[in-house]
Amino acid sequence: MKRKTTARESLLRAEALAGLLALAALGMAALAYRLAPVGAAADPAQATAPWVLVGVQVLLGYLPAWLGGLLLPAVAWLLLGSMPWLCQGPGPARPAGGRPIGLVGTLGLAVLLSWVVLTVVGMQVL
Repeated sequence: MKRKTTARESLLRAEALAGLLALAALGMAALAYRLAPVGAAADPAQATAPWVLVGVQVLLGYLPAWLGGLLLPAVAWLLLGSMPWLCQGPGPARPAGGRPIGLVGTLGLAVLLSWVVLTVVGMQVL
């Protein structure tokens, strides 16, 4: 007896196939595309990051590389990425969106504000 597939299973199958096809197309394009030859090496003392990564560059100026370039950004991204799961459940206060405001929301806001401050400081310094 053949089992009926649910809409979720068929959608998951279709999205997985589309993702694999897109990955294969990008891989083929990467093989076919010729890159320009590399010229003279740039001076690393004058290299600046794009504006999105200026905060990490500022952290690297004040902290060791393992802390400012790896650990702190990883913790920040993990905290921001896990907020939907950490914010579940009843909370003391709920905004109009229905999500609770608490320690996790406060930490997430602190991460975002510190990233904005580091980016602004880095744009003025660099």
